[in-house]
Amino acid sequence: MIYALGGGWGHLTRALALALRIRQTQPVRILTSSPYAGQIPLIDSLELHLAPLDPQLLGPWVQDHLQDQDWAGLIVDTFARGILGELAALLPSYRLPPCILIQRLINPAYVTQFDVVTFTAQHYDLVINPGDPHLHRELLNSTVPTAPWLLLDPQDLPHVGASRLLLGVNSNDHVVLIIAGGQHEELAFWGETTRLLHETLGTQVRCLADLQPPGCPPELWVRHWPALECLPAAHVIVGGGGYNTVTESITLGIPLVAVPWPRSYDCQASRLKFWQNSPARITIAHARSQIVTGVSHYLAQNLIPQPVWVVNGVDQAWKMIQTTKPRQGRGFIKPRDQPSFDDRA
Repeated sequence: MIYALGGGWGHLTRALALALRIRQTQPVRILTSSPYAGQIPLIDSLELHLAPLDPQLLGPWVQDHLQDQDWAGLIVDTFARGILGELAALLPSYRLPPCILIQRLINPAYVTQFDVVTFTAQHYDLVINPGDPHLHRELLNSTVPTAPWLLLDPQDLPHVGASRLLLGVNSNDHVVLIIAGGQHEELAFWGETTRLLHETLGTQVRCLADLQPPGCPPELWVRHWPALECLPAAHVIVGGGGYNTVTESITLGIPLVAVPWPRSYDCQASRLKFWQNSPARITIAHARSQIVTGVSHYLAQNLIPQPVWVVNGVDQAWKMIQTTKPRQGRGFIKPRDQPSFDDRA
């Protein structure tokens, strides 16, 4: 079971990337609260369960899933204690098989306030950083890093021509791809940005979004999942500083002009600043005028993609997870005859 509660695409996409590996040997269930979950098609041996919106119902709902069957393992994305702290109350009462935490970049204030370091040490057998920078220093001491996780392996992506068709681009012009995958209240910003870039640059501009953003010309809006299949056509990507947008663009070597949106837990500004010091080509923008300038700069250079990674970190993670056993002395675990991931596989 994968606990991937959280808004946007980040938690859900990481969970799906891993689930597509797990389902090859055993069924997997994802618990999600992403508003985008409805876009995911039915996939054999994979269950998606949408969490209730009422906070009072969340704890009992998660508890029901934990009790529903004899799990081979529990994988928790980002929130060691649960998004509302409900796992802090539930985990000590269960004799679960291996517990794995996927710990990406997170607000240090949250880590300190809830003593996430101690809780993680007590209740998790393995902590994986999915290619995200600047983890809390104390968390780094017990975290195993991988390359970023991708929903599709780079070699499985469509070729450039097929990606251009997905975006409805039939000319040979450069393509600017706006990824509007953050919160719904940010759609209007991306819609107006799409219109401005289209009117200013005289090139092919497309906005990839779940809903048509206000202000976005309808012929420039594309709804497609997974977004990663559209990226090979892009000469420049414009988007937020979230995990997926940043890691996908730098993994494929496509220049990114990014707006660091404020989030309660995700540190988009820190992520972008970190990768600015790497081979990745990233420009941070705080206004539409800066987006236009950054995009124009990259288009003028006519750059060739320079991928930063050639491996998919989810494969590295799955290999580690399969060999993880419950630690002796972990707070709530008592030895028992319980199959682990590799036993069941």
